[in-house]
Amino acid sequence: MNWFDLMCVLAKCDGKHLSDDEVKELSTSEHRRLLSTYPVIVTHHFFHRFQVFMNHTLNGASKPIGEIKDYFWRVKFQQRGSPHIHSLLWVEMHQILRQ
Repeated sequence: MNWFDLMCVLAKCDGKHLSDDEVKELSTSEHRRLLSTYPVIVTHHFFHRFQVFMNHTLNGASKPIGEIKDYFWRVKFQQRGSPHIHSLLWVEMHQILRQ
């Protein structure tokens, strides 16, 4: 996970006040350390991004895949702690697909 905004938050939680350039230059090992040190913050951030994606992209005004009638998702974590989502969406066919 290499989200700049998340790394800024995690660095602040770690007591470091880094510039944007310093955050961009963090090593891979420092990224991993921050992610594993603050799993609750990482999980909340990930879930917030997922909710924004669902509400503003998939269920936004354009509804790119059609009207979502129902859904199910499950958050899982890989061995190294990275969250990911498995989902199932019940979608009413978009008008473009009907043509």
